[in-house]
Amino acid sequence: MPILVDKDSHWTETDEYIQLILPLKGTAPQNVDVFCTTEYLKVSYPPYLFEALLKHKIDTLLSKIIVANGFIQINLKKIESELWMEFKSELGKDKAIMQRKREEALVEAQKRCENSVAERRSIIDRQKKQGVTEQMDLESGVRQKIENAKNKERKLATKALEELQEENQNKISDLAQKCVKNISHKKSVTFEQKSEEPLQKDKKIRKVAQQRISNSEIFQTGTVKAPIRKLGIIQCQFTPRVFPTPERESKKIEEEEWLAKLAEARRNPKMEPSTEPELNNYQNTNPQWLKDRGDQLYKNGDYESSYNVYTQAVELKTKLPSVYANRALCLLKMARFRECISDCDEAITLLVPVIEANRRQRANVFARRGAANMKLELYQEAVGDYKMAAQLCPDMESLKVDKEKLEILLAERENKDRR
Repeated sequence: MPILVDKDSHWTETDEYIQLILPLKGTAPQNVDVFCTTEYLKVSYPPYLFEALLKHKIDTLLSKIIVANGFIQINLKKIESELWMEFKSELGKDKAIMQRKREEALVEAQKRCENSVAERRSIIDRQKKQGVTEQMDLESGVRQKIENAKNKERKLATKALEELQEENQNKISDLAQKCVKNISHKKSVTFEQKSEEPLQKDKKIRKVAQQRISNSEIFQTGTVKAPIRKLGIIQCQFTPRVFPTPERESKKIEEEEWLAKLAEARRNPKMEPSTEPELNNYQNTNPQWLKDRGDQLYKNGDYESSYNVYTQAVELKTKLPSVYANRALCLLKMARFRECISDCDEAITLLVPVIEANRRQRANVFARRGAANMKLELYQEAVGDYKMAAQLCPDMESLKVDKEKLEILLAERENKDRR
């Protein structure tokens, strides 16, 4: 039977906020559980209990709860700026109304949780779509640059060829003019000296001119050479490998690589037909379906079956990091800590490149490996894993608490070793 602490509570108010202070009475801060909706407030820290039906509605998003120095301080943001004069509503004295308000508070909290999950999924989907769009724009820009470079080279080559043709044409024209002059001069001499053989001399002169033109360098294709390109130096730079140091900023190329890896891992692998008909269906050879099935079994508390389903997905040689990460969680629940660490290592290897889309997933894997190391009393390795997880997700208070506990245990162990 819980002990009510209504008499030990103290509250004050302003036009905007109302403040409630409750004594912890020796209860550890991590054992405090606060449940709050727009009209209902419940604070449980066994064996003590505080429950109230608020007089007016509050804004739960702007309200704050502080547990420190032996007290619980709850600051509630009023929706309407006015003085309440009373903390609890008179309707709370009626048990039937109080029971109905409890049920309404549970429904409200459930809807708020569903909206939060839907919003988080929407944000993740927008990030994925934005990554794909940016990668497509990047590839389009690269293709355009390549096409522009090709057009530029094509224009330069065409211009050089036209200049070479024009130069050859000028040489041919000059040589033809010289040949015509020589032929005319020889004709006149021939007619004066040997008028009886004008036709034969004319034929000989024409033949000599044609031979000279045909033997000229200009008409020998082997001697015409294209201009030689100038030598140059091409410098290549390689992108440094960022793993395992986490970076919070998003990177376009890494994001596209991550999406491509996920898409490749979700594809149905080509397997030889099994002798058992039930193993030949699509579901049993689809790693994504097996992963979702394992998640559902884990939520139902059937860790052994969930582990078996994840193992079937691993046997398909899938590259989905979530399969190894979730199987590691099952192994942690089943107290198989060394196998859990092995699966965490594999998941961390697959969670590359390091981008914003997989930041929280990497933090969860580091936290699970840290928990397994802690169970094996490998405190230094556990502290390192929790530090990595806390750096990736500094907003997760549970990681900070676990890291502080580990640091205390590690300090106590070092003191014992010194003694």
